[in-house]
Amino acid sequence: MLGMHPASGASCSLSSSFRKQAWMLRQGGPLSRTLSTRAASTETQQPGSGQPSRTYSPLHYNIESFCQKIVPTEAEKRQKQAVVEGLRLCVRRAFPQLKGVEVHVFGSFANGLSTWTSDVDLVVTGMLQPERSTGGYELADRGRVSARLKAIADSLRKANDRHLDMYKTQLIPRARIPLLKLITKTSICIDVSISDDTGPRAARYMAQQSRAFPSMKALVLVLKMYLKSQRLNEVKDGGLSSYSLNNMVIAHLQEELKAGRDVFDLGETLYAFLLRYGEEFDYANDAVSVDSGGVVSKHDLGFAMDSARTAAVAQATYEGASSWNERLCVDCPLTKRDVSNGTYRMDLLRDSFVRAARKLEEMARGRRPNDTSVDYLQALFDVNRLVRRSYRPEVDDGYIKTIPREEELMEFSFPEGDDDSMQSEPSGRSGGSRKGGAGARGMGSRGPGTGQQGSQVLLSSHQASSSEAAACASGL
Repeated sequence: MLGMHPASGASCSLSSSFRKQAWMLRQGGPLSRTLSTRAASTETQQPGSGQPSRTYSPLHYNIESFCQKIVPTEAEKRQKQAVVEGLRLCVRRAFPQLKGVEVHVFGSFANGLSTWTSDVDLVVTGMLQPERSTGGYELADRGRVSARLKAIADSLRKANDRHLDMYKTQLIPRARIPLLKLITKTSICIDVSISDDTGPRAARYMAQQSRAFPSMKALVLVLKMYLKSQRLNEVKDGGLSSYSLNNMVIAHLQEELKAGRDVFDLGETLYAFLLRYGEEFDYANDAVSVDSGGVVSKHDLGFAMDSARTAAVAQATYEGASSWNERLCVDCPLTKRDVSNGTYRMDLLRDSFVRAARKLEEMARGRRPNDTSVDYLQALFDVNRLVRRSYRPEVDDGYIKTIPREEELMEFSFPEGDDDSMQSEPSGRSGGSRKGGAGARGMGSRGPGTGQQGSQVLLSSHQASSSEAAACASGL
């Protein structure tokens, strides 16, 4: 087992009775904590109601309160939807000659698992499609995809729409699926990609699962914020995607229910999740497969493991990266493809779960089971900062990090050709990008974050002078 924790003579009001035997085995001796004191199993009769009223663990109420404050308001949803509609018009203007091109919302904003700080994921379909086996584009195709994303950025700059007044616009051309990252001056973050309809279908699937598992949404929201605080929420940095996290939460709930455990106490279930993926899950041999009922052996997954192997060959290697066969494997219930092969910082991810469990135990030590005087989530991240609407995630959390690496920008400069030839090109796979990159010159010295998967090209910024912004834009 990983993360052995020394026994303590103090009581722990957080841990539950269903972890009692496992904890005793980990400790290697007599149980030193009052794990059987479980607030979640307490039922009292409500006077005059005839129905028992349930009392949950203090962490449960902390999670409920946090989630009520972190979800977007109706006004915030309308504001994001206005940006989406404006971008749809820009895409139509950018490609007037292409028929069947559509813009779909996917991700957390579409499936209802978003926070007020969550970005909006948009995918342009009917244009180009990634490889089925890897879920990404071949190196030769990424320049063509990036050229279309630049055309969208150009259309945005010409738009006369107050909702599309941009704070920053940035392209990531070397990612497996090139990405256009946008931030409006109203602090709305948007990711635009060109792909198939897998994302929208996945969003509908996750919305269904969220209804089937009532505990799912709160767990996902809290874990998202925790991973973000650890800078492990971006796949381009070797972190965990929201879609992989969603699958992990569902698989955890499936396993807990199969074992006859209570999943309605959010505090108990969160703690159990941290133990499962921090200490119990064998990343070399186990896999997450919601379609198969939870946690299964990697040997039982044929196509998912083949896709992980294929994707690993196409990816660059990174210092400290786990071997592909020792990484987390998440079997997509829709495509049967491993969707977590980009999560190469496995040691950091696993250790973060262990560390979170230890922090919760430390805060709970010596407290009564019904002690509500502390916010246990504060042990994981700064709750007050995240619920404060004046907090700007795109600035404070470095939503965009520029990597002006000249050699990478030159290699992935856009194919030459006018907009008309680009617009009239039929759907499907296309030719590769050309080398060139006159715009790469003058971008500056090598910046931070050189271990990331995609080089990032800054298109515009309100912080830059007009000449600097023009120089950056002309480089694309």
